[in-house]
Amino acid sequence: MWWDIRDILDVKRPKFVLLENVDRLLKSPAKQRGRDFGIMLACFSQLGYSVEWRVINAADYGCAQRRRRIFIFAYLDDTTYAKKQSSTAPLCIINNIGFFARTFPIQPVVSLTETEIGGDDLAAISDDFKFEFSNSGYMTKGCIYTANVVPVYEKPISLREILEDNVDEKYYIDKNLDKWRYLKGAKRIERISKNGHRYIFSEGMPD
Repeated sequence: MWWDIRDILDVKRPKFVLLENVDRLLKSPAKQRGRDFGIMLACFSQLGYSVEWRVINAADYGCAQRRRRIFIFAYLDDTTYAKKQSSTAPLCIINNIGFFARTFPIQPVVSLTETEIGGDDLAAISDDFKFEFSNSGYMTKGCIYTANVVPVYEKPISLREILEDNVDEKYYIDKNLDKWRYLKGAKRIERISKNGHRYIFSEGMPD
C-alpha cells in the first residue's frame, strides 16, 4: 500500500499528511530491522517532506482502550509550519513543540539517537539500511532523530464509566439474535466463480 500512497503524494503534493499503522512497522522486517520505515522516510525526503512520528497507546492518555499505533505526520518543507520547525532543535520538537508533543505530552528526554537515510537510491536503502527506530522521532532532509519517550499518563477511563443507562430499545438485540449470531459467527459458504468453479468461502473462527 505504501507505494500507492507515495504515488498519490507525488501527484497531489498535499501540504500535510497523517498516516496510521501498527507499531511493529518501526521494526520490520525481522531480518533487517527498520528497513521498511527507512524506505518510507527516504521517499518522504525525496518528495520534499519532513516527518514526525510517535507510537501512541490510547490507554496512556485516558481512553478506555489499549491500542498501540504509530502515527506519522509529514509536511512539505516549503510550508510555514516546516520553516518554523526547521529553526528549532530536534530535541525540542520531540519534547515540546512537535505535532504530537503538544497534544500527547511526554516526560522530557535528554538525548537523541541520530542517523541518516543516505542517498536517493531506494534499491540500495532496501538492501543495506538497518536502524533501531525508537517510538518517537523526527526526520528532515534525510537526517533522523529518534528517542524512546514515556507518556505523561492521564487517569484511565474504564468501560463502566462510559456505559449508558436507559438506552433506547432500538439498540437491543432480541428477536433478531439468530441473525446477529449468523453475521458475527464463523461461516463456510459454497460459492461459484464466474467460470463455474465451486469453492468454499470461509470467514471467522468456529465457536
